[in-house]
Amino acid sequence: MEEQEYIERFNQGYLLAKYEPTLFEQVTKGNKDNEGVKAMREGGKEFEKEKMREKLKTIKDVNLRDKDKGKDKG
Repeated sequence: MEEQEYIERFNQGYLLAKYEPTLFEQVTKGNKDNEGVKAMREGGKEFEKEKMREKLKTIKDVNLRDKDKGKDKG
């Protein structure tokens, strides 16, 4: 697979995972050995990683804010 094609499939997978997760699952379940589908799955995994990072950042921000509120009361 050419690099440009890989990038296109990766980005397609990322966007499908983000905006159409049901369709992403349907598309990536078949043809597991297909290079294009592998690239799409990798794009979907990247979206999931970014989503998890954002959740962790939100939790950290909330914890820091709560910790600072506790200092004000002490």
